[in-house]
Amino acid sequence: MATAETILRLVQSIPSPRAEPIKLWLAKVGQERLQELSNPELAVDRAVDTWKRQGRPKKWIEQRMRGQETRKNLTDHWQTHEVEQGRDFARLTMKFIRNGPMSRSGTTSRSRTSNPLKSKGSHDARRVGVH
Repeated sequence: MATAETILRLVQSIPSPRAEPIKLWLAKVGQERLQELSNPELAVDRAVDTWKRQGRPKKWIEQRMRGQETRKNLTDHWQTHEVEQGRDFARLTMKFIRNGPMSRSGTTSRSRTSNPLKSKGSHDARRVGVH
């Protein structure tokens, strides 16, 4: 089975006028992505525009953006504390999801009694932002 990349490469090699609209679209998308490399805010704007076209409410979009920023901050914090990506990130993420929103004290009842990483002989989750 061919991947999307393989199929798009095949389309590029077709010497037919019927393939031109797809080739033009590929060139346009490629140019947009190159612009996003120099200005990442363009990618954020594109995502917001896509969600709006999908009919997502403004509140949903705002929550999604905050959630992405929170996740990035959290994983950055874990990386600075030498948590390994992969299994450790997955365990900490599941712990975070299961416990739901943090309480006012910054802890949750479940997280005080269990530590998903400590039981596996890995890093101590308490020092990496899961309380």
